[in-house]
Amino acid sequence: MPHHRPPLSRPGAFLSASPAGRTLGQPNHTAQGWLKPTRQALGLTLQTVADRLKVSPQAVHQFEKSETAGTISLRQLQNVAGAMGCRVEYAVLAVRDDDGLPPAAPVAADRAAKSAPAQAEATAPKVEQSLMMENQAAGRFD
Repeated sequence: MPHHRPPLSRPGAFLSASPAGRTLGQPNHTAQGWLKPTRQALGLTLQTVADRLKVSPQAVHQFEKSETAGTISLRQLQNVAGAMGCRVEYAVLAVRDDDGLPPAAPVAADRAAKSAPAQAEATAPKVEQSLMMENQAAGRFD
């Protein structure tokens, strides 16, 4: 019977198990976090990881619990991942709206809306001058 590997997940973080960077999971949320499913998928026991970290198996279990709870530090996550022969790759991903576009920051959007007319007013004479030099100015149709 084939060994079932549980899905790995943790928003914004990936554990890679090989030097080539083979990713073991997708960034979907699960109640198990990343550490425990990765350890299990690699066939590592709590004792093995504990020995590599020079801590108790209970401490490794606590790391797994704190990672699931979202209270593990990035340094602790990196240490445990390293003991499993993995590395942590952390990412900040843009949230997408229904159209698949990142939402505009309200302050930036307001600033852009206020500055757009001023930018257009400042740019229009330069564009008109350039078009006039090319005999393509607005109002000229010969």
